[in-house]
Amino acid sequence: MHRTLAERLLYVAMFECRQCHLRKPEPRWYVLYLGDYPRCPRCGTYRLTRLSTRDKIDKMLKGPINYAQYLWGADLYHCRYCRVQFYDVRKPVASEVKEKAAAADAVAPVAAAVQGDVED
Repeated sequence: MHRTLAERLLYVAMFECRQCHLRKPEPRWYVLYLGDYPRCPRCGTYRLTRLSTRDKIDKMLKGPINYAQYLWGADLYHCRYCRVQFYDVRKPVASEVKEKAAAADAVAPVAAAVQGDVED
């Protein structure tokens, strides 16, 4: 399978299903740091837990990017699948979803009241 230049820069490999021809990319390590939400540097999952203090049992990820984010005041995250801890300045997916849900709940009674006034 031929890859474009952009695909070669962003992905290590590109897999294609022989039956449906669906293409699935395998991202390079630095692509995990380019998104809007924190991801595990090893497996790429979004399912992370935020820790208040460092866990002495699980391994702490070491490297210049992790250390720079620690100095920048980033939050400490833990991947339950890789059992690795790391720092990331981005906010998790769950908190943004919770904020949107809270905003929708706050708007719903107002919208219902406005619709009730219109019908009367």
